[in-house]
Amino acid sequence: MADFRDQIIQTQNVRSDLMKWKLILVAGLGGAAIGINSAQNEHPRFLLALIPIACVYVDALCAHLWLRINGIEKFLSISEFSSSLERDYENFLTMFVPKWKLESLALHVSTLFISGIIFIAGLWSSVKLNPYPEIDFKTSKPEDIGIILAGLLGFVMTIIIRNRYNIGTKNVDKAATRWQEIHGVKGNSV
Repeated sequence: MADFRDQIIQTQNVRSDLMKWKLILVAGLGGAAIGINSAQNEHPRFLLALIPIACVYVDALCAHLWLRINGIEKFLSISEFSSSLERDYENFLTMFVPKWKLESLALHVSTLFISGIIFIAGLWSSVKLNPYPEIDFKTSKPEDIGIILAGLLGFVMTIIIRNRYNIGTKNVDKAATRWQEIHGVKGNSV
């Protein structure tokens, strides 16, 4: 059982590192895009379009790691090889840890927020270039359209990742219930 616990701890450490990298990527790409430490008037604004993509990538990796941890925890809570105390502890955690963890909330809401800002920045730039009040993509720069699309992609992909994570969590629960039925494990709630 110590190997499983070590896997959980290692996976949690990797997940924490990924979340730090998300902050670094957003700050680095954003700083480069708006020209921090640059004396030039032209900045590589297209880098703004990479921010939602980087956020979504980190979110997908973190969701995968959460599912891995969830599977290990679920197995430990029902395994006949776990001690009674370990099973009781895992079942206790399952009862009191909310499905929508604060870490997950922070990760996904931050991506939605950042994607919204990127989307608005692209729209604002398109409107600013257009002398008319409506948005006309014919007069917009291609990089502005890319920034708008990247913001939308960030929104859509974050919702898809969250949905896939919820489905994965339910599948882990179903697999644990099925495992209990096959192995005749009784008295351990999932």
